[in-house]
Amino acid sequence: MIKLRKVLDRPIGELTREGINGAHASRSVREQVAELGGTRAAARQIGRSERTIRRWAQNNTVPTRGGAKQSFDQAVADRRGSADYRRAQLNPRREKRMRNNGARLQFSGMAGPLNDSTDDSFKRRNIDVHISAAAMSDILDAYLVDGDQAAVDALGQALAEEYMYTENYGWQFAPQVKAVDFLRHNSW
Repeated sequence: MIKLRKVLDRPIGELTREGINGAHASRSVREQVAELGGTRAAARQIGRSERTIRRWAQNNTVPTRGGAKQSFDQAVADRRGSADYRRAQLNPRREKRMRNNGARLQFSGMAGPLNDSTDDSFKRRNIDVHISAAAMSDILDAYLVDGDQAAVDALGQALAEEYMYTENYGWQFAPQVKAVDFLRHNSW
């Protein structure tokens, strides 16, 4: 069994993406320039010279003055928000395995069903549940087409159906969670 664990105060969309992909977003300026397609492509997207982009990558910093940081961050966010980027980040073997076999989900954090009960249904939970192949396909499709929030919504629907055994309610998560793990397994 291989376990991919993503822990501590990060948005659930990022945790879900990392759990699905087994990868994480680059943090250094050099890696982000590479994500944008290299120095030339980054310079074209940001509206700066190639020499400037190379200097930023070499120093691993983008100046905050003059809108440079905002332009750079917007270009990176646009790239990461694209369907092409999400497709490139998804491991094809892992995707196929999850679509065919489903996955075991371990969740730790504040969550609960969206129902008409009192507020005490939204509480700290530790969930360990098998997500079926059909539900994992829905989660992956939502991620590939519409991104993180759609994947989180599909995950909430899967939990309502496969953890609560009802289609009448959805599932809600706190904006920050402790851990979301998608576990690979040999068979069920």
